[in-house]
Amino acid sequence: MNEKLNTYFDNSDIQSDPAYLDPERIEDGLQEMRMKGEDKMHQERLARERSLEKVADEYEVVFVHSMTPYLARKESENSILKPNATLQDQIEIMLTIQPPISTSTIKEGDATMWGEVGIFLSGGRIARARECDDGTVAMSPQKRKASQGRGGVDINERLSEDINLRQEIRRAVQKESSGVNKSHNELVVYSPEISGLYVNVDRNIPGSENYQGPAQITAILEEFAMPLYITDNSGKYYRGYIEGGVFKRGEEISYREVLQSSYHISQEKKEKNLERWTDTPPFNLDFYLPEKKIYNHIQTGVQIFRKGECDEKCLRDIDKSNESLTSPKNENDMQYLVGPLWLHGYAMEATKSERVDLSRIAEELATKYIPKEMFETFLSKRVNREGKFIVKKEDFLQ
Repeated sequence: MNEKLNTYFDNSDIQSDPAYLDPERIEDGLQEMRMKGEDKMHQERLARERSLEKVADEYEVVFVHSMTPYLARKESENSILKPNATLQDQIEIMLTIQPPISTSTIKEGDATMWGEVGIFLSGGRIARARECDDGTVAMSPQKRKASQGRGGVDINERLSEDINLRQEIRRAVQKESSGVNKSHNELVVYSPEISGLYVNVDRNIPGSENYQGPAQITAILEEFAMPLYITDNSGKYYRGYIEGGVFKRGEEISYREVLQSSYHISQEKKEKNLERWTDTPPFNLDFYLPEKKIYNHIQTGVQIFRKGECDEKCLRDIDKSNESLTSPKNENDMQYLVGPLWLHGYAMEATKSERVDLSRIAEELATKYIPKEMFETFLSKRVNREGKFIVKKEDFLQ
């Protein structure tokens, strides 16, 4: 009999209660344990199917993630990074919080390699796979979505969904559909692990938009002490090195050797990076953080008062435009109440300037939609004494 059931009968209190000897109750217990065992095996199967290492080994491919130097990046919804984020910044982010990323696979003879520089991966969990560019974008540091369809598809939800990715991954890696062989595929990988830095010498040439010279790559290698790989448009990959200011190919290596290398940083280093980011965030917080959007709306009201752009009549007119609004259910919902937020900001600044008349009107109108207590709670958590926004380490983990 199962060990867990034995403990029932070893307990004198249970033995004295005939209900616990009921065969139906015993069968229910056994059935529950069988279901838990089956669920565990099911979850293990899904984990194997989504394992980057398993897929790379099964199809003999290397997973690559191309990176764009800051000089070539422009603000767009394809990236939540600040435009001045360097390659060093991007690698540091990868090592510190392991964000979900878009990747492609390459193998010898594959002419779809793209990107001048980037990283080879040695681990991670696959959440989505497509035969061509899937147009996925970052929603936040730890969330990604596919842009197809109205509102897009939240890829994070697929991590917990009971879906079989095996066929999806096979079609993506083998590019089974006609007409996609000359295009790079896209697989979204969560918790990515870095094998090393790569340079595509057929694309990374002087004069190209994203060119990274030997001196720049050397600085990265010295900072992170990670391996360098050299690849080209043939899909072959080599151990790389830099000699005399020139990229050099070493011995040709296999996908297995890429998988065997895994580069990490200590937990202490991760914590230091997160702490430093609270002063100089590498991400555009305005893009994804509700609290930062709320703060920005408040600051709009502060500036409107300082510039004298709204008198009492103006405040009343603003109130009329807010009449269709409803009170927020929670603090984050405040981000959508632009008018009431800047009225609160206006009232704050008017109070500081001893314009009690305008402050009273603006606050009266603002609190019709956003309770003063809720507003002040937000200020206590997110605005310091100098009026600056407080960035928290948790802002990079959502």
